Amino acid sequence: MENSNQASSRRSSNASSMSDSSATGARGGQIGLISRASPRGSIADSDVSDVSEGGRRYHLEVVQHPERTAEIGSAAVLSRIPLSPPLIVRVTVQDPRGAVISGHTDMPFLAAHLWLYNEDGTEPVDVVDGPPSPGGTNTTQRMLYGTLVSSIHSYKDLQGNPGMFLIFPDVSVRRCGTYRLLVSLMKLATPAGSTVMPVGMDNTTLASVRTRPFNVVSQSEYSAPPPTALTNSFHRQGARMYIHPR
Repeated sequence: MENSNQASSRRSSNASSMSDSSATGARGGQIGLISRASPRGSIADSDVSDVSEGGRRYHLEVVQHPERTAEIGSAAVLSRIPLSPPLIVRVTVQDPRGAVISGHTDMPFLAAHLWLYNEDGTEPVDVVDGPPSPGGTNTTQRMLYGTLVSSIHSYKDLQGNPGMFLIFPDVSVRRCGTYRLLVSLMKLATPAGSTVMPVGMDNTTLASVRTRPFNVVSQSEYSAPPPTALTNSFHRQGARMYIHPR
């Protein structure tokens, strides 16, 4: 699981100027595919790092921001409604000269994690206080549910250009409010000469990007936005996209 102290020191040192499309080059510590240790510190103002991985730079750009969803609340988790439209992030790889290059050889070794932050990006809110247990002890609740990890997918954009994308079609939030998502792209560590990617080894954080604020409302107030052209396009190309019935 990710060492949040290591992630925090790296992220905090960059907390001065993050745009909606940015890259970082921090050591992410130990992380598994089910890690939920939130990076600490503000995500509202991070910067592009001068650190690169093997001479390459990785950049993330949110090409489709989520707008809203209905809270899970006290309902059964299986009845939850995913964020709409689904979050889609483009991954771009550059060589040391800044030229865009193919990153397909890296695809098996890359994965991205989601974390939930408050509206201004100053506090992680992945876990919050829950209702007291019958015995009166304090409890906690997860705020994010669904598929919170994405590998790299190859699809064509609306202009027909091939690209590498991260897709999060199944993400829900427990409570009403206004939030942002932080996407962190990791390069999974592998032993020399091995083709197996073990969980729990040191992995490198290659890039991070945030979404715009989105709203979570009560289920009685929720109205799903219409599917976007990009959602429909990726769905036709074989992506598993949730399209709310209208």
